[in-house]
Amino acid sequence: MGVNILKSIEFLDDILPIIMYHHERYIGNGYPDMISGDSIPPFSRIISVADIYDAMTSNRPYREKFLHEVTVEEMLRNKQIQFDGRIVDAFLKIEKSLNNDSK
Repeated sequence: MGVNILKSIEFLDDILPIIMYHHERYIGNGYPDMISGDSIPPFSRIISVADIYDAMTSNRPYREKFLHEVTVEEMLRNKQIQFDGRIVDAFLKIEKSLNNDSK
């Protein structure tokens, strides 16, 4: 749906694949095309990790936000399944560094 909304905006053409494939799963059972692993564009794999972290740690109308620790557990549990494990590891390393710097 996001791609359909944005495809008429010409300067966004280069990022449409990123948007289109950020719901693909690393093992290949995502959508829209059920592609897997390195066939998923790198930026889509990055966005999928950032998106799940944001979605889980934000309040929603239908539920309260999850604790950081619960979100990290879920991300780790889904490494190499839903997410590229290298990206999860890099995200968590950067996130930990940023949190340590802010203390």
